[in-house]
Amino acid sequence: MSSHHIVRDDQEPALLILHLDQNNHSIIHSLLGWSPIVIANYQTAEQLITLDIKVDWVLINENQQEEIEDLMLYQHPYQLKIKQSNDDIKEALDWLIEKGHNAVNIIGHQFDDHTLDLILHQTDLETIVLFDKDFKGLISKKNTFEKWMRKDQHLKTSAISLQNTSEQEGELVVLEDGMIQLEANPPYYIFEKWN
Repeated sequence: MSSHHIVRDDQEPALLILHLDQNNHSIIHSLLGWSPIVIANYQTAEQLITLDIKVDWVLINENQQEEIEDLMLYQHPYQLKIKQSNDDIKEALDWLIEKGHNAVNIIGHQFDDHTLDLILHQTDLETIVLFDKDFKGLISKKNTFEKWMRKDQHLKTSAISLQNTSEQEGELVVLEDGMIQLEANPPYYIFEKWN
């Protein structure tokens, strides 16, 4: 098989895109490298198609079905899910679990406390990584999280105890190049500045 042949066997994390702008194009394109299932909402589907990105699943309200079917005319195969609520992330996570997926990368503009709590306490997906306008976040399900980070890297976390960091304006800043260590009762999130 050629290395250019696309295989979609759902081994890669799905990619849920709920916000699209110039700031996140590069991260989206890097996440598309392994041809994940791409999930959009009504608002982002047209933007993605315009950028020649194949959309596989679309979250819609019932009154949007005819319009989205016209838009998705050349996107076959695709799936539509009529939402039961206005919570796109909850709807997408439920859909992924129903379809047997175990991981997702979520692109959004900013995640509110309700969304973070929903994701933090979700147990059916093994891996959820969040990308907002400034931070990349992940959920840790272990008592201790360690990672090598460079000096002045900015973090946000719900963990209690951190080594090799100081607090500045509500964010943690790595004091020197090296390992950081977070200790907390899982689950907790860790956001590191990427933009």
